[in-house]
Amino acid sequence: MSECPKCQGRMEEGFILDVGYGTRTPSRWYAGTPVSSIWTGTKIRGVRNLPVVSLRCQRCGFLENYAKG
Repeated sequence: MSECPKCQGRMEEGFILDVGYGTRTPSRWYAGTPVSSIWTGTKIRGVRNLPVVSLRCQRCGFLENYAKG
């Protein structure tokens, strides 16, 4: 495990949950600037995306997010 950059506590891996209408999915990172869509809110078809991994310090609660890939 890694060390917290704020207090040197132990970091644990987790994820941030996105909640939608009838869905619950882990957050994802998308390349570029958001483009509005009348039908879906934001256009994402064909946009490169990666899962977001979140690290949380067990001592101070600091969160650090990464889009590995």
